[in-house]
Amino acid sequence: MVTPSTQIIAFYRGRKYAKSWFLAWWQRSEFSHCETILGRTGDVYEVAGSTLFVGVRTTQIKMAPEDWECIAIPRDRDDALFWMLEHRGERYGLRGLFGFIFRRIKGPPNQWWCSKACAAMAKFPDPWRFDVATLRATCFAMGGYTVELP
Repeated sequence: MVTPSTQIIAFYRGRKYAKSWFLAWWQRSEFSHCETILGRTGDVYEVAGSTLFVGVRTTQIKMAPEDWECIAIPRDRDDALFWMLEHRGERYGLRGLFGFIFRRIKGPPNQWWCSKACAAMAKFPDPWRFDVATLRATCFAMGGYTVELP
């Protein structure tokens, strides 16, 4: 059951863009991006995460159920909100992405890619270690479960 002590991380499986296909292929995953769901108004979701040209931000999007898988994890939703207030506007961590090729690179601590931001919102240790595929696997390993779009 989804409660205030539950965070929902949505994993994107769409193939609308070449970068989505490439990132999923590189990670050997069907997913290429993730967002933390903060709330919903009608069919529009308020999500938090980090994207290439914007960095850490919240935005409103319509989520097609066929393109997203949602996993509820036992983490306080307010933690995600507080993290977002602290980090909104920080840059995207493009250099840190090279850490998935050369493990010694982790990039600046105040720059974020999508899975690093979602892992930090969930208070996972060393969020720089997470790509989308490992974040999803960790969510299940810690007792997370799939839910319909809330």
